[in-house]
Amino acid sequence: MKRILVLVLFLTVSAGLFALDWGVLFNQTPKFSQDGFFYTENIQPWASFLFGDDMDLYISGSLNLKVEPDREVNPVVPGLLIPELGRTELTWRPADVLTLNIGRVSLTESSSLIAAGLFDGLKAGIVLDKLDIGIGAYYSGLLYKETAGISLSQNDRADYAKTEQYLSAPRVFLNAEVLFPGILESAHSLSAGGLAQFDTRSSRVDSQYIFLHADIVIGGAFDIGLSGVCGFAEDDWSFTGVSAAAAADFTYYLPTEIEDRLLMGFRAGSGEWNDAMKPFLPVNAPSQGTILKAKLSGTADARLVYTFRLIDALSIDMSADYFFRLDEKTYQTTDLKYNTGDNPYFLGAEIYGNCIWAPFSDLLVTVGGGAFLPQLGNAFNSDAKTLWQVSLSLIISL
Repeated sequence: MKRILVLVLFLTVSAGLFALDWGVLFNQTPKFSQDGFFYTENIQPWASFLFGDDMDLYISGSLNLKVEPDREVNPVVPGLLIPELGRTELTWRPADVLTLNIGRVSLTESSSLIAAGLFDGLKAGIVLDKLDIGIGAYYSGLLYKETAGISLSQNDRADYAKTEQYLSAPRVFLNAEVLFPGILESAHSLSAGGLAQFDTRSSRVDSQYIFLHADIVIGGAFDIGLSGVCGFAEDDWSFTGVSAAAAADFTYYLPTEIEDRLLMGFRAGSGEWNDAMKPFLPVNAPSQGTILKAKLSGTADARLVYTFRLIDALSIDMSADYFFRLDEKTYQTTDLKYNTGDNPYFLGAEIYGNCIWAPFSDLLVTVGGGAFLPQLGNAFNSDAKTLWQVSLSLIISL
């Protein structure tokens, strides 16, 4: 009885010290493709604590159950329950111009070509009159390897093949970025920065990147985003070459009665071109395409996306991509067989559509589907199979 009274007293006192909010997200994602049936069940509990006006703590985690086809062993093989620590960070605002975050925090860089996601570390944001400064130091060795998605070396790829290994590649990341918002009293902005990663193992592959990103607003109808990256790599401390990547997005907000927009985009990463110019190695940037999932190394993607909202709760986007490889060595895939003819640089086209329905604030339903058509290129054999995918995502928030 005394223990119960002590617990009640502790909770009562604690409730006066901080504000608490919590919830749970349930995400179910069945998916069909040419490889069979895949299913993912994801449970994400979270809690948020507010300590006064200048400090708060957010804690989250996830538990994943995956069912994937394994044709050599069994038609359907259940995956293990995979626990993960999600975004978990303490945020402190010691001054109006300074914000500090420590824990499992997001690493972002404005080019969106190098790295993105959660990493363990510390970052600081400084907001001044004419510029914003962000700096951070991070570590990836405590992340789940499939979520981190880091594949920069043979060691990294060997780790993915070890089913018993949970942790990601142990790498240290340093980044710094300066944003100049409202250039010349306009809506345009310019950012510049650098990111470096260092392998902590033997037989190491290190890399550094400098990048620029510009957002240009023309009237109220056009947005233009331009990004450029120059990369440098070392293999066991020996310089191996320079790489580059670039992206351009042009968004047009159509003058129609419904809310819609048209986006034209292009992304490319250098390949194995000569002794000095080497393949661009992103840390874990998004892949080219939804189905093909080509890494941004020696590939290019031209895309067209139309997004429209029929009603407030329903939006639809349709995309068409065409993929190229920029040399014959860098990008390889085991899903399709390559053609050995002359200039086999045209990979093919991908079409994909998403329907997003949010009838309530705590319910989100996404239905998507599409196909990659290698027959529309010359990089693969003429009898190469079409890759396709149909998926459903149901997210419930409690």
